[in-house]
Amino acid sequence: MAILSVNISKMAPLFQKRTDRRRDIASLARDVEGMGAEGITVTMGASNAIVTADDVYMVKNVVTTELNIEGVPSPDFVELIKRVKPTQVTLVNGAQPGADKAWWNVQADESAIKELVETFQTAGVRVALYVDCDVEAVEAAARIGADRVSLYTSAYSHGYVTDPEEAVKPFVAAAEAARNAGVGVNAGHGLGLENLAYFSRHVGGLQEVAIGQALICDALYDGLEQTIKKYKESLK
Repeated sequence: MAILSVNISKMAPLFQKRTDRRRDIASLARDVEGMGAEGITVTMGASNAIVTADDVYMVKNVVTTELNIEGVPSPDFVELIKRVKPTQVTLVNGAQPGADKAWWNVQADESAIKELVETFQTAGVRVALYVDCDVEAVEAAARIGADRVSLYTSAYSHGYVTDPEEAVKPFVAAAEAARNAGVGVNAGHGLGLENLAYFSRHVGGLQEVAIGQALICDALYDGLEQTIKKYKESLK
């Protein structure tokens, strides 16, 4: 069964604005783990406006499951990952405009991306690359030694509304290509309670989903602990 890594970045600003410090991002990570999350994800923007380096260090000190840090590999980001040594780094391509185009064109720049992958692996960090749902991209990620691909599921979430079977087909093929190439499979962006169970049932070998905004929206109605349980149930 795939593990649920809860992306707490969307919640971070709420805690950062508190002045009494009874709650901070570290206590949030600890509480979310205690409610059943099997991993914690934080996303770092180019300006670190949402999650700061100090936040990352605090979270690292309390996480007992898996810590996944995702972001654009700027020089500062690379150095931070080498110092913090999370379980996994998920690399986002900041060169492409738009949130729905943050995947890597691995085939176009294999040597540079391979160097990044090797840098993090030397530091003992598992490396996942956001890739478009494309068999050739998955195979290229395998060639450069990435540990996992993270399938960008925004297209699936949009297509699921009208035709779930057709929407999931490319992801089934990409996941199969990943397994054949010896690469692990993660997924994220656009997954929620309405479409996660279907995705999990059909995409073989899925190892991890990182979910933040949809989970937080659901938690406003059902409570955080109950929402985490529902997401884990969807992955069974």
